[in-house]
Amino acid sequence: MKFFEKSVTDALWYNTKVGLITLLFAFPPYGIVNHLYYDRPAINLAIPIDNYLPFNHYWILVYAWVYVFLFLPVFIVRGKESFKYVAKGFIIVNLTSVAIFVLMPARYPRPAIPTQDEFLWWGTALNYLLDKPVNCFPSLHVANAFLASMIAFHYRKRVGIIAWLMAALISVSTLYMKQHFVADIAMGFVLSFSVYRFYFRPRAYTTGNQSPLPEWLSLGVAGIYLFFIGSMYLLFALGVKLPLEKIVR
Repeated sequence: MKFFEKSVTDALWYNTKVGLITLLFAFPPYGIVNHLYYDRPAINLAIPIDNYLPFNHYWILVYAWVYVFLFLPVFIVRGKESFKYVAKGFIIVNLTSVAIFVLMPARYPRPAIPTQDEFLWWGTALNYLLDKPVNCFPSLHVANAFLASMIAFHYRKRVGIIAWLMAALISVSTLYMKQHFVADIAMGFVLSFSVYRFYFRPRAYTTGNQSPLPEWLSLGVAGIYLFFIGSMYLLFALGVKLPLEKIVR
């Protein structure tokens, strides 16, 4: 069958390897700044709408999408050279953001977590525990989601439209989860658009003109998401308790 062609499996294997290497290269700097320097003086970028929107932990189910959503290009791009530009694009976005985090720290004061006896509260607590309330401007949640969406639209218009809608929802979720300011979202979008428009798009048009992977493979992201959420629920069901006192607010 066509979807088992060697060219498809080879592309998926190559994209997965390069994608994981990209994560290992791009995200440690974020963690270093986030966890070792989170107590530095930082600015508050709140405008009235930031204070108007209520905290709503149900949005954690949307917020968590970005942790798998950035893998969308893995299931779309076939050419090795083109996927190298995908990887480099994400590296540029993430390292540029880290540089801004260092030069202009922004901090979002968080609400308290009242319980971890309900799964969505537990998931919110886990997110708050792992990700300190700094490294706000720009929002990497937004930048990574929209860069993945733009790359998807570049190759698969129908998938790209759905991806854009998901990226917009992810952006809204960062506001309701009290993770980001509106300014963070705006800057995250500007950063991702700039990298796509001035770095990725010119090169992708001239290098690696292979047709994209089969459209149905994009559903692989949904599969990864369900596996991720299922794994977290298993930990919750097993009674794993989080040290709420260590959550930085």
